Amino acid sequence: MKLSKGLILAGLATFIGAVWLGANGCDKRTVAPVPVESKDYRVWFWSGEYHNRLFAYHPVSQQIDTVDIPYFPSNGVTVSADGKRLYLAQESSVVVLDTDSLSFISELSYHSNRPVAVSPDNELIAIVGDDLNIMRTSDYVIVFSDTSEVWEGRFSVDSRSFYCTAGLSPTSHGLVYTVDLSDTSHPVVRHAFENRTVSKIIPSSDESRWLMYETLPSYWTFAVEVYDVLMDSIIYSHVLRPGGGNIEISPDGRYA
Repeated sequence: MKLSKGLILAGLATFIGAVWLGANGCDKRTVAPVPVESKDYRVWFWSGEYHNRLFAYHPVSQQIDTVDIPYFPSNGVTVSADGKRLYLAQESSVVVLDTDSLSFISELSYHSNRPVAVSPDNELIAIVGDDLNIMRTSDYVIVFSDTSEVWEGRFSVDSRSFYCTAGLSPTSHGLVYTVDLSDTSHPVVRHAFENRTVSKIIPSSDESRWLMYETLPSYWTFAVEVYDVLMDSIIYSHVLRPGGGNIEISPDGRYA
């Protein structure tokens, strides 16, 4: 591996906002943070400027490893839940590599349009694209498939449900698509939001709330919204002009 010491991550974000996602109101008690020992793990990413090169950023040493690969993961790089495999989403297939040796493990011949989603229990992956394919990581046998075009997938914290965004409906250009993986019949529910195009959906840890990134009808107008499932209502909305960004949730599920 070649080592680059330059920090090239500074331009990755121009705006970061925080949204509190606590379910029962604000806790006014002051709680000292628990000290966490820093670990120099690897953050894997790919850059369109260097087509056949992977980068691994070490947050403690602030160094970047680079390695040339014979693949073109233009649709994203995902690390397995146990940190032992990399899923490289190419246009027409997903390549699986060992994270330590970067040796080839498998190639899954499915089209993807976004990064591969990995279940927290490391037992499933989902490939999203012209079709949705959810398969076991032990042998890559498909356990659920749908011909619907889907985008931006995410498993629930307990790995029993899968959430993503999907195509058209009578009232929306982007809706929330969910699959119940705990039911052997794998029922699917499509939830449309009027005058909104949902581009990304992240469920809360108990799935009682959905954090959504959306496009609104006005030109270059976007929104971050929180939907309460039981109330069937949007309980938080923050409009962004211009928007077009991304959204992520903290590991403890309290902030985004």
